[in-house]
Amino acid sequence: MGSGASKGLAAATSAASPEELKKALEAMSEEDRKKVGEALKSSGGNKAFPGPVDCSSVTVIAKDYNGLNEQPAEPKFKGALCQIYVRSQPYGGSDKSSNGHRYDSIPFANGMISAGMSCQLIHYTHEEHDKFFDLCKKFDFLIVRCNPGQIKADGGDQGKFDNPMREVRKAGIQAWPSPDVMEKMGAKDALCKVATMNCGLEDTLAYYSEEDFGAGFKKTMAFQPRVIKQNRGSSGEGIWIIKLKAGNYCATFGERSCENDEVLTLMEANDNHEEEHTVGEFIEFCVNGCNDKSGTWTSKGVGKYLEGGKAAGGQIVDQRFCPRIVEGELRYNQIGDAVVGIPQEAKGGRYLGSWRHWLHLHLLRPGRAQV
Repeated sequence: MGSGASKGLAAATSAASPEELKKALEAMSEEDRKKVGEALKSSGGNKAFPGPVDCSSVTVIAKDYNGLNEQPAEPKFKGALCQIYVRSQPYGGSDKSSNGHRYDSIPFANGMISAGMSCQLIHYTHEEHDKFFDLCKKFDFLIVRCNPGQIKADGGDQGKFDNPMREVRKAGIQAWPSPDVMEKMGAKDALCKVATMNCGLEDTLAYYSEEDFGAGFKKTMAFQPRVIKQNRGSSGEGIWIIKLKAGNYCATFGERSCENDEVLTLMEANDNHEEEHTVGEFIEFCVNGCNDKSGTWTSKGVGKYLEGGKAAGGQIVDQRFCPRIVEGELRYNQIGDAVVGIPQEAKGGRYLGSWRHWLHLHLLRPGRAQV
């Protein structure tokens, strides 16, 4: 089709009403309708997986790619940003925008593109596990933005995802962050390793069994308001700010333990919703999820934070709530053992940033900094 014919077709399409276009499509043969569909898929800013690598082997999850810069014609390196869309949750998870991408995915990709590299946005689905990792082998680097816990929430298995990602790295393809870094630095029990340092809190505990959690939480809860965190994740789900409704805290740690029937006020950090439950109900929810014993919950999560045991990442971290978090917080960014930036979180709502680690270490050279 020549340029004149293309312009004529575009003008006719622009002048037609939606009903006229519908009738025109209905009058087409199946083969012609297929051509139109393929043309729509491969044109404009909403082209599926825009970039130099053919990603048609996996399902398109994203609704659009609006805001994504044009990929370089001859990229220095070919990269992909890997995401997970939780199909049972609104928008695919609380870290997602309405387009199906994480809020920061397109800015991440645009940063790579600005540096002369291509960066295509792809989604992992456990049904297409093998196809996904075959596709990963076509790239020079991978930016992994699959929030811990979300692969499992979508019906997949984190371990099954991590192992081939390790193999990809062994093949010389960079993957950031690596599964090993996520396991060692992403796990929230890292907070316990600094508990006795002058920057830590001595009543920071990690639980790996129902018995330890039941006994430990009753003791810490009687002492100070708490932040209870499931193992990993940065979306705030399973991270609770908890206070005794009666406010009857003891003066020293270990002086008393809560009873099962004491009432708690809880706020979950992913959406700031509030609930009231007894100590016994909260422990049951964290261990076994929603059932008759744990009562009715409005949380988007399902509890069961110890499921699978320590080997599968089942753990709970119990830390004292720091009320001055509403004044803002500092993040220390490091490369190796050198501090390269100290950005400050802006002041905000009641619990701004209270579910985040008070210290964020971004280690580009693992092994240099000691936590």
